[in-house]
Amino acid sequence: MVQSKTSMVYEALKKKIIKLELPPGCPINEAELALSLGVSKTPVREALRELERDGLVESIASRGSAVSHITLREIGDVFQMREIIESAAARHAALQGGNSQLLSELEKDRAMLDRDCSEEEIIDEWGTWEDVHLLIVRTLGNALLIDMYSGLIERISRIRNCYKRHFTSRRFHDILAEHTAILDAIAVGDADLAETNMKLHLQKAGVFITELTVDREGVTS
Repeated sequence: MVQSKTSMVYEALKKKIIKLELPPGCPINEAELALSLGVSKTPVREALRELERDGLVESIASRGSAVSHITLREIGDVFQMREIIESAAARHAALQGGNSQLLSELEKDRAMLDRDCSEEEIIDEWGTWEDVHLLIVRTLGNALLIDMYSGLIERISRIRNCYKRHFTSRRFHDILAEHTAILDAIAVGDADLAETNMKLHLQKAGVFITELTVDREGVTS
């Protein structure tokens, strides 16, 4: 019973952290959290320990727990992992010729490239189109890989949410063009080009995030 309550607290907290409902640096009051979730402090403490192992919570001496900051090191590590996993996934997807879902996504992205809007317009929602990365990984049908990548997606989502106020229509258009290039290569079975295009896309995405201005909310070196 305690374990199920711990899992409930863990999932509830993780969701709030990823969505930035609990932003980086936000202190976590165990008593208030336990009361709001209708549990004792024991499952709260257990959940916080799990979240600390995940890197989403940090323990501060004499002050308790707080939501961890997103560091430039974490961003670099996440993009390095993405390049290793997603570039190889794009290569293998191309060797398999993709699937109907990827072809459908390709046509949707092509249509969205014609979107007419101001280059500096801020786009608040990343949209489901960004799920193309998960679609490519799922194409391989490797349950172990999908499970590992799903954990990485949580970190990716928190980083995206932290930076979405900088996400312009111009960057949206660039990402669509990059996605289209990746999916085109997969559709024609060009494994080398699919891998190369994925690497270039992720490198550009990494540069876009790391070169943002110093006033990045919740980000430290």
